[in-house]
Amino acid sequence: MIACGGNQKTPEGPRLFASEQYGLEVELPAGWEGSEGPENIMIRETGLAAFNSWGEPVFWARSIVIQHTDGSVESRYSPADVAAQVPAGQAYVALVQISGPPPESDQAPIEYEFGDLSGLVDIHDWRKDGGSEAFFREFYRSEKTLRLEIFCSPTATDKTVAGLNYLLQSWKFR
Repeated sequence: MIACGGNQKTPEGPRLFASEQYGLEVELPAGWEGSEGPENIMIRETGLAAFNSWGEPVFWARSIVIQHTDGSVESRYSPADVAAQVPAGQAYVALVQISGPPPESDQAPIEYEFGDLSGLVDIHDWRKDGGSEAFFREFYRSEKTLRLEIFCSPTATDKTVAGLNYLLQSWKFR
């Protein structure tokens, strides 16, 4: 269930996005929209929640399918593929669950049980992170391997960056 508008401060202010099934609450800045999954974004990867700054009600960055000249097909989902799907000047955040065998011990994601994102991400000017790739951070929570994906276009406004940081700071796991 998604609840939007429950924590509205002004007609143009933040709205609460709450997902009961994923135990997640986020305050959406003015102009932002959120989507609740499950959403199949690639084989063994399921989108749980996604947020975008351009106000599209249902948007998910998805795997890129490439048809090769030899007839083979490749499905790819990387930080660069996510970045390529976000409109210029905008920002995108997603929480993705990774299914399948657990990662090998030297590649295991960090165990994370905090109620917010502290320790996973630092609030900063996301435009300076390269611009051609999204930030991917895998972690293990409640017996699930999850990935936080964040992308902010290098041409985003200060308002978009502030909104992105506000959303990340408001993030609550229940």
